[in-house]
Amino acid sequence: MKSLILMLGLQLAFNSLTAQTLANCPRLIFKFGGGMSRIPIYQLKSLNEARIEMNDYSKTDYILQKFTITVLVNETQTFSTLSNEGNTFSEKAKALLNAVKPKDIIMVSGISAVDKSGNVISVDERNFGFY
Repeated sequence: MKSLILMLGLQLAFNSLTAQTLANCPRLIFKFGGGMSRIPIYQLKSLNEARIEMNDYSKTDYILQKFTITVLVNETQTFSTLSNEGNTFSEKAKALLNAVKPKDIIMVSGISAVDKSGNVISVDERNFGFY
C-alpha cells in the first residue's frame, strides 16, 4: 500500500513538472482576431481569416493548413460543424460564423499547419466564447 501511494505521489509530481515545462515552451496556437478566448461578436463577424502564431509571439514559418469549426448554439443546444482549408474562411465558413450569437461557443479542432519544407504539425484545439 505504501509503495502504491509513493508511486501515485511520484506520478503526480512528474505530471506537474511536465505540465509546467510544456506551458513554458513556445508552441503554435490557433487565433481568431486578437486571439483571446472570449471575443466580441462584432469582431468575429468582421473577420475573413484565422491564423496561427507562436504563444510567445516569436516568428514562425508555419502556415495554417486546415481546421474544423463546431458551433454550439446556446439558445437551441444544437451544433453545426464545418471544415475549412487554409486560413481564409470559405463562403460556407463565413456564413456559419456570421450566424454566431452572443453566448454561443465555437470549438476549433483538427487544426494543422505546414512549414515551407512541407512538414505538417498538429495544433492544440481551442474553444471561443462570444459576447
